[in-house]
Amino acid sequence: GGHVIGETDPTTPTKKVFAMMISSLSKKWSQVVRLLPSNFSTAEELYPMVNSVINDIEKCDIFVEVLVTDNYPLNVRLFKLYSSDHKTLLPAVPHPTCPWRKLYLLFDFVQIIESIRNNWLNLKDYDLSFTYPDMQLFSSLPISNSTTELNTAKFNDIRVLYKIEQHSTIKQAHRLSSKVCWPTS
Repeated sequence: GGHVIGETDPTTPTKKVFAMMISSLSKKWSQVVRLLPSNFSTAEELYPMVNSVINDIEKCDIFVEVLVTDNYPLNVRLFKLYSSDHKTLLPAVPHPTCPWRKLYLLFDFVQIIESIRNNWLNLKDYDLSFTYPDMQLFSSLPISNSTTELNTAKFNDIRVLYKIEQHSTIKQAHRLSSKVCWPTS
C-alpha cells in the first residue's frame, strides 16, 4: 500500500525499474528511496542519478557508506565510473559528497553465487561439469595463459552426495535437499 511519485516519458514505456534502497548497518531496517524507470541505457546516464540520491540521503543526516549491486554489466560500468580513470573497478573510492570519506563499492555475492548456480544447472553435459581456473595461480601475478590449470566441479557429485546422505541422521551437507538438487524453477 504505498505510492509511486515521479515522472517518466509517457511515450516510452519501460519494462524495468531501477530501485535504490537504504538499509542500516547496525539495525534491521531498510527503505526504498528511489524508483527510476530504466529507460536509460548507459552507466553514464545512471551515474548522476545515483549521486543525486546519495546527496539527498546525506542531507537527511544518513551516511551512505556502501553501494551494493549485482554484476549486471550496466552496474559494473557504473562502479568503474567512480574510479579516477573511469575504467578501473576499485573496492573504495572518494565519497561523491565528502571526498575525504570513502564510499565502498560491493557486489552482492549472494546474487553472484545464485547466478553461478543457475549457469551450472543450465549446462548441457550429463554431469553438469563446471570448469574453472585454479585459484592458487591467482595469488602470484602475472598469470600466463599457457600455465593456467583448470579444475572441474560436477553438479552430479552434489546429487550423489544427497542420495548417499538422504536417510542419514548425521550429514556432511545438512541443508542439501531434493529441491536443491533438482530445482523446478
